[in-house]
Amino acid sequence: MTVQNALLFLSVARADEVLRSDLRARQDDVGALFRLAGERGLDFDENDLQQAFRHDWALRALRERKAPVAVSDPPVSSARSTPARPTPSRS
Repeated sequence: MTVQNALLFLSVARADEVLRSDLRARQDDVGALFRLAGERGLDFDENDLQQAFRHDWALRALRERKAPVAVSDPPVSSARSTPARPTPSRS
């Protein structure tokens, strides 16, 4: 049971209209989701699925923003971020 399997299932569900239709028809039956995934050889649990959704939505947000800046990132300035190396003296 892995998050990777859950992510793969999300990807398969997006691409497979029949699977999406099956999921919509059984939207109130969480067990059906796990059975449908298991039929495709993708075993994962509820925790894995929750983590997969978090990863999936985070990746979607990154794609939409292209280059997000985290709150902890320092502001970008035009000054050099690393000090210049001292030049050796000619003695």
